[in-house]
Amino acid sequence: MYNWDGDRIIRGASLAGQGSRWIYSPEPADRRVDCTWLRNIRIDPRELITQGPNAMIAGAINEILSKNAIPPTDELGSLDRRAMAAWKHVAENIDYRPDGALENWQMPSETLARGHGDCEDTAFLLGSLLSALGVSPFCYRVTFGLVVDSSSGRRLHAWVNYKDESGVWRLLESTCTAGDISTMATYAGTDICFPNADSLACGATGKSGTTLVYRPTIVLNHVHVWTVN
Repeated sequence: MYNWDGDRIIRGASLAGQGSRWIYSPEPADRRVDCTWLRNIRIDPRELITQGPNAMIAGAINEILSKNAIPPTDELGSLDRRAMAAWKHVAENIDYRPDGALENWQMPSETLARGHGDCEDTAFLLGSLLSALGVSPFCYRVTFGLVVDSSSGRRLHAWVNYKDESGVWRLLESTCTAGDISTMATYAGTDICFPNADSLACGATGKSGTTLVYRPTIVLNHVHVWTVN
């Protein structure tokens, strides 16, 4: 079984260059696409979990709160309801779209503005929304690893883990569509509709008959990055 909190902190220079962003360049640079030069910027992945004032994140939070009857954070069950509302917001508003030839990690505000992103883009957005909704960084991780799917094979992937109010780590697949969320819940058999992370790590078969196995290698919040053994 995996330690979803993380086993060993990665420090200092080991973090440099783990993330990849492409920006426009006025002069010849690393890559040319459609007559435009692009420069590759290597970044610390923790920078992609938005903290502090941000107009796009604030707008998404206002929309989430206006659509959901969510009690204050000190009421029992409020954090679980906030996590579910954030997960559904990403599922309903962000389309999954692979990067293609250029792997580019979007800022959460870019993902909101564009309405699409790939797995790490949606994972960083969901982590940012959880944080903005009052979920402690002790209780969520943006996770990188491998997914083995009985219907399509294995692939590198990113998702979010959330520790619910009973202390159980749950797995929030950030590339879900709105309809997929109920399907994901069948992999856990839980009454709060959050798939159990341990169940999916061991290999769980859902109602569709597809078996999924999630294998984490790196987890992070906006403070630390950990390896997972």
